Parts: sequence; structure tokens; C-alpha cells
Amino acid sequence: MKKLFFMMLLLPGIISFSQTSAVSVTQVSTAKSVFGGEMSEIMQHMKVYTLAIANQMPEDKYDFRPSKDDTVRSFGEQLKHLIYNNNHQADNVMMAKTFDGPELIKGMEAYEEIKMTKAEIIDKLSKSFDKLIARFDNMTDADFDTQFTLPFVKTPKSLRVMAMFVRDHITHHRAEIIVYLRMNGIEPAFYRPF
Repeated sequence: MKKLFFMMLLLPGIISFSQTSAVSVTQVSTAKSVFGGEMSEIMQHMKVYTLAIANQMPEDKYDFRPSKDDTVRSFGEQLKHLIYNNNHQADNVMMAKTFDGPELIKGMEAYEEIKMTKAEIIDKLSKSFDKLIARFDNMTDADFDTQFTLPFVKTPKSLRVMAMFVRDHITHHRAEIIVYLRMNGIEPAFYRPF
């Protein structure tokens, strides 16, 4: 009986919390679609967490590579890779603009070689996330339904699927730099999905 009474007291609070949480994105977002608002919110959280990880590595370790093999990106090159690709995704992929695959790789590799300070990298990384957030906010459902073919894949996918690719790409490279932190005896910032 006491358990039932306790549950009856708790239930309205749980329902109220879940309803508030479920609509919070549409209440605060200026997005043109629900999915765009959700992706924008996800990118905001990814930005905060990725910047926290980037800030943890001392500047003198930004050249750290987990291997003597110089084809493996350094910590700083991983972040420059994210900057370049976040900007490319926002300006091209999420706009369904075709591009030349080999030219993309050539530009990306050249960008990764540019000398930058830790502060410059973090500033550019932050702005690249802002660009993605703005892009997702401005996309309609019809935009997300647009079919697009990556030069490397050759199978058309919706921009909704491409948005998941963007998220996956960031997660992949952030996971790599988390390993770099651990290899340098640095415990990474605690993961918080939201």
C-alpha cells in the first residue's frame, strides 16, 4: 500500500518532466523542422564535449601521434580534420552540392598541414560547429528528404542520413583523440550525451 501511494505521488512529476523534456527542442529552437532542431541540439552538445576534449591536451602535445607512422594524424591534425570536414559538410553535403572527391581529400590534407596554435584550432573548431548548427536549424523536412550521392559511395542517400553521417564522423574522430589523451596520462572529460 505504501509503495502504491509513493508511486502515485511520483507519477505526476515523472509525466510532467517527460512532457517538458520531449518538447524542449521545439520550444527553444528556431529550426525549420523538428529533425533539424534535434540535430542542432545534438551538435550543440557535441560541440561542448569536443571542445572540452580539445582543451584538455596541452598545446605542446598537439603534435602527439600514437604511432611513429607519420600517416597517422597528430592530435592537432585530427582537430583540423574535423574543422575542414565540419565546414565542408555544412557548405556542401548538407546543401546537396556535388563535389570532387579527390579534390576534397587534397584540400583536407593541405589544411591539416597548416600551422596553427591551440587557440586558433579551438576557435576554428568552435566556429565549424556553429556553422553546422546553423545549417541544421535552417533545413526543412523537404531539405532533409533531398537525395544526395557522395563521390565515394555512389548510392543516393537522403540528407537526413547524411546528417547521421556528419554526427558519426565527429564521434569517430573525437574517440580517436580521447585515446590520444589517455596515452598521455590525461583522463578525458566525462561524457555527457545531453
